[in-house]
Amino acid sequence: MPELPGDAEVDARPPLLNWLIGVTLVTIVASCIYLGNYYLGENPSSKPVWYSLSLFCSPLAGTCSARTGVSASIGMRLERMNNGTLVAYPSTSGMNPSRMVLRATNLDDRGARRREVVSTQGESPLRLDMRTESCSRSRSDWRIELIVTTPVRTMGTWSDMALPCVEGRLVQSD
Repeated sequence: MPELPGDAEVDARPPLLNWLIGVTLVTIVASCIYLGNYYLGENPSSKPVWYSLSLFCSPLAGTCSARTGVSASIGMRLERMNNGTLVAYPSTSGMNPSRMVLRATNLDDRGARRREVVSTQGESPLRLDMRTESCSRSRSDWRIELIVTTPVRTMGTWSDMALPCVEGRLVQSD
């Protein structure tokens, strides 16, 4: 008598394959949840997406840039002036910025001291007054952040630098 299909059905797949299929399905579901939260979550244009500057590039030595897409980039060049002002020359390509923020955060005291300047005029120089900053060591560590807002999204780049101190004050220029 011929066997019926439901009598002795044997799973032809090995157990490891079943486990890999399960892991793959869990990964796909987790990816969909992440992307849904990223694109549909709380106003994605309000939080900056951070891009690092080119490797081995110092904004004090010249313009450094960070690629933010196929044909877009943001960058900055910094100058320290004799009057204690830090001047940033932001640069953008492939986008139309509506707002730029230059922020300097002192890393020595975990960000307790912060300077910020906002520009809505596009790519004009942004100036931070650093004359009143005091130091407790021979140098003061700062993080300089440039945050660019476009109608579509907000993005930023940063540079860490050590500024020399003499007699408890930042040295004005090299």
